[in-house]
Amino acid sequence: MKALLLLLIALSPLGKLSAREPWITLTGLTEDQVNSRVGTFSNRQLGVVPEQISGYVESGNVRFAALWGPRPDSFSRRVLLGMTEAQLISNNNQLQQLGWRMYWINGYDNGGTPHFNAIYRLSNGAAQVLRLGDSLSQHQSADSAMDDTHYLENLCVYREGNLVKYAAVWNQSAFQPQISVSYGLTGEELSTNVANRQSEWRLHNLCGYSLPLVPIGESRLRYTVVWKKPARSTIFGVIAAMTKDNFFATDSNQTGVGWRTAFLQAWNNGDEVVVNAQWVPNGGLKQSYINRIDTLVRDAMEDGEIPAVSLAVARQGRIVFKRAYGLADTATNEWAGTDHRFRVASVSKAITGVSVVHALAGQTTWNLNSRVFGSGNLFGTDYGTAPYSTNESNITVRNLLHHTAGWSDDGLLWYHDEPAWGSQHKPFIDWQLQNRIVANTPGTVGRYSNLGFTIAARVVEKISGDSYETYTRNEIFDPCGISPILGPLVGERTKAQKKLMEVSYYPTTSQTFDPYLIDPRRMDGSTAWIARPADLLLMARRVDGDTRFQDILSADRVTALHTRGSPNSSSGYGWETHGLGWYTDNYADPDYWGHNGSMAGTRAELISRPRATSYSWVANARAGVSNSALDTIFNDITANSDWPDIDLSGTYHPAYNAWAADHFTGVERNDGLEMVLWGPDADPDDDRLPNAAEYFLGLDPRVGNRSPFSTTVVGSNLRIRWQKKNGIAGATMDLQSSTGLNVWSGFNQPEIVDRTDLLSQVGYTVQEVLIPMNLPKRFARFNFEIR
Repeated sequence: MKALLLLLIALSPLGKLSAREPWITLTGLTEDQVNSRVGTFSNRQLGVVPEQISGYVESGNVRFAALWGPRPDSFSRRVLLGMTEAQLISNNNQLQQLGWRMYWINGYDNGGTPHFNAIYRLSNGAAQVLRLGDSLSQHQSADSAMDDTHYLENLCVYREGNLVKYAAVWNQSAFQPQISVSYGLTGEELSTNVANRQSEWRLHNLCGYSLPLVPIGESRLRYTVVWKKPARSTIFGVIAAMTKDNFFATDSNQTGVGWRTAFLQAWNNGDEVVVNAQWVPNGGLKQSYINRIDTLVRDAMEDGEIPAVSLAVARQGRIVFKRAYGLADTATNEWAGTDHRFRVASVSKAITGVSVVHALAGQTTWNLNSRVFGSGNLFGTDYGTAPYSTNESNITVRNLLHHTAGWSDDGLLWYHDEPAWGSQHKPFIDWQLQNRIVANTPGTVGRYSNLGFTIAARVVEKISGDSYETYTRNEIFDPCGISPILGPLVGERTKAQKKLMEVSYYPTTSQTFDPYLIDPRRMDGSTAWIARPADLLLMARRVDGDTRFQDILSADRVTALHTRGSPNSSSGYGWETHGLGWYTDNYADPDYWGHNGSMAGTRAELISRPRATSYSWVANARAGVSNSALDTIFNDITANSDWPDIDLSGTYHPAYNAWAADHFTGVERNDGLEMVLWGPDADPDDDRLPNAAEYFLGLDPRVGNRSPFSTTVVGSNLRIRWQKKNGIAGATMDLQSSTGLNVWSGFNQPEIVDRTDLLSQVGYTVQEVLIPMNLPKRFARFNFEIR
């Protein structure tokens, strides 16, 4: 991730890369939590203001859902929560006299008594008209009577016991915007209404409520929509009456393709809390490409009988698209979101390859060529019984990871072959050594081996002293910036043992084997992990040898990871294209590195192209998406230079992430605020130093700093000096030049040098660069990159 500081052979203003608008969406808040966040989010550094706040009752407690969005004006905001009718009228009268004007009103029923939330601007306009507790006919009559002098600012529909009531506020104005209200729509009518209005109108309010009595078989749910012109965007998506969990899934899918939440209302349908929401584009892929991807995936799901698919796409290491489709669980109608984890089957082998190579790099006793079985070898006599055959004694770590250990089958590895052993590893490794001859000399014949990778996972345990899962999570995933809460885990066998945010797995007409007869934990090194596709891409970008993101392995270890085994396959696999748990399409001229996975209830794919387009998809049935069809879409995006300049991963380098965590709260590090607050390009203190520069230079991102750069003319050169903080990890700084501020390139002559001979602040080093002033290129910039 890059952040830029521009110079015109002298310093000039900082440029920002992202045009995305910030937002924050929160649900389940108490009144104190809302009030606290209203003050925090409205400050100058965040610059977001409350747009909607809705109340609802959950488990007997009043809670609030709130949306903060980009500030369109300089007016202050004020929020009232949980007001009774009398309290709201009293407060509103006082606020009107002080110049506050209401622009949002929400009503909800708490124990048969209506309560109200309201948001005000300090705008000093003409006094407003507020009416509460109207029936539909009373409301519409009042609205008609104000037609010439006032226009409807907002309204809400709410329940008062068994009555449906209306609250509304009108603005006085001779110049009235176009307002249209669609009252009492059914769900089907709402869909039609949205489709008909989308090209010209913008959705201002979508108020959901339930009727007290309806004919048998008819839905109680109704919706009243306030529309306004002109439309800010003719592209938006609306979904009403989602369960809270399904809202979270949908919200992750929408923000995962570069959209943002533009409307949020949580309300009670009986005892159930449901959500209405709207999303608008916010810097992601063009909608035409999103539509093509959506169609491709949904067609594949229908053809393959797949309940859910999750797809993530990265461009040159940056996550630019992530979306899940379908149902995570068909029995509960749980919608799939980007935070759902899927079994990735044999993509686990790529993870194991990285884990083994990393563990070996941390010590000097053992290496890839170390033999594993027998006295004096890595495992010694931990498995099987002596004496070991010559071939058994000659199996190396490299053989395990290259599928060339020499066994002709996986023995009793799979759970249904020997259920009494459960998730234990030692019994089936012992059985293999005692009952299966190593028929081929290790390293001479390739045969795809789940067993070999399960044994390789024990190499990690033997060297590190940790479990394979613990070591891999702490030493591989954590340094890649992957969430410890929703990051990859070793899965369990039964549906009852599902992990947090794990999908369910399903057979198909052609693949009828029960997915829950397989015990992933037993086969941990070969097929065990559950993961989100974006997390697989975050790992891949840190073991690919590309300098955009700092690798967690040294260059020689990355080379080892991708170096192929030598023998040809005896079972249909081209081992000349396999590395240590990673394979390529063509070793002589590879287009990608990665791995696929397939077993009952699961298909998965990981394609890593360091300098181009990488992607990963997972499915909860044994069918999948066409990689070639995906590549066609991605190639079209590349040909048209249409990749967006965003990174949806929400993570950069672990050291930078830790620095950001020290300076910004967890709520502030919400994805929607990244571009204005804590991301490398953000400049929350508005001192023209992006966070990446503040991190590199050792400055405080929340406090405005004077320019740390000093300039002096030295002969025919411009000398620029500054101090950088020592020990900064994951950040680089270089100098680039341009003739016209559109195309930038690295300088051929100037070099940034450390001036250790000069006095500096303790823990800092003076750096400088000499820029020839006779260059044809007139502009220079410092490029700060977090990788």
